[in-house]
Amino acid sequence: MEMFSTWFGGEMSWTLVMQIVLDAGLIILLFLILGRRSKPVDGSQDLVDALEKIVEETRVLAREFESNLQERKALIQNILSRLDERLSEAERVCSRLEEVQRAALEAKREITLVPASRSNDQEKVLQLAGKGLDAESIANRLQKPIGEVELILNLKKLYKGE
Repeated sequence: MEMFSTWFGGEMSWTLVMQIVLDAGLIILLFLILGRRSKPVDGSQDLVDALEKIVEETRVLAREFESNLQERKALIQNILSRLDERLSEAERVCSRLEEVQRAALEAKREITLVPASRSNDQEKVLQLAGKGLDAESIANRLQKPIGEVELILNLKKLYKGE
């Protein structure tokens, strides 16, 4: 303490000495903290290297993923355009089928509306059958084969649904 009192030129108070000691302790503590901060922690460089490697691998994967996405996008667009073409073709086929169906219905209506024209021989066979003659008698009278007469009579039955 005498040393302090000679430096400060006289008597020193106790509080002043304590203040000086505390200041010195804080300065030492500050140097210790700063000294530890500047020293690398054991293995920290390895950790930094590992993290940098992971970041680089992640970048490579992201580029590959982006490339893969672009390829898939192109493929999907190609598939969609082909599907659009096939859809257009299917629509054309459907419209053509509808036209054919309409034409078939028209033809069927015309067939059902117009009675089938019968030849004179068919008319004679049907008239004689209406009078009660059998197929053999009709064939003899008209000089036709019996098979032809039977065919005409059977067709009449089928046509009328008998």
